Amino acid sequence: MNTVPVKADMSDWDQVHRAVQESRDGLGGFDIMINNSVNVVAGPFENHTKDDIDTTVHGSLTMMMYGAHAALEVMLPQGSGKIINIGAVGGRIQQRGLVVYNSCKSGVVGFTRNLAHEMAPRGVNVLACAPGIMIKPSMMEYLQRPTNDRERAARDSIVESIENYVQLGRAALPEEVANMVAFLASDAADYMCGQTIDVAGGQWMN
Repeated sequence: MNTVPVKADMSDWDQVHRAVQESRDGLGGFDIMINNSVNVVAGPFENHTKDDIDTTVHGSLTMMMYGAHAALEVMLPQGSGKIINIGAVGGRIQQRGLVVYNSCKSGVVGFTRNLAHEMAPRGVNVLACAPGIMIKPSMMEYLQRPTNDRERAARDSIVESIENYVQLGRAALPEEVANMVAFLASDAADYMCGQTIDVAGGQWMN
């Protein structure tokens, strides 16, 4: 399998579009876009600054729209392709300390559904995967040693979710989410359209 490394700042419209074009040119085609962007500022909403809100909205929703737009520049002329947005189960539930982020991820669900409705007749399919809580070493350190009120609020929300609302009682492994993305990218998912599939251990909220 050939790989072509391309560096781009997803917050920059021009760089994202350039990166997609370079990927297509380097690989000889562009059929699947795994569209993932996240930048979250956590903590009580009343403590957020304008920059906190702008950073989270831009990083967790706007940049995803940039990525999809760039992919469509290639996919629409060829009349085929699949865009898989990476959302979060937070887009379906409520969590303290994550008001802006979860609202953005609700936007990803709506963006996926509406973009799919617009693009399906033109040969481009749009789907999304919504992971739940994944714990990697850096996240574990973050949870164990919060240094300020904002980090403590985020930690408490994550711990509360795992203990009380994840039916399988544990965080996800990255490969469990990757497996779903691989399925959505495969021919086996070709009759799915506009859906966001949760991979969250049954995480829910009352």
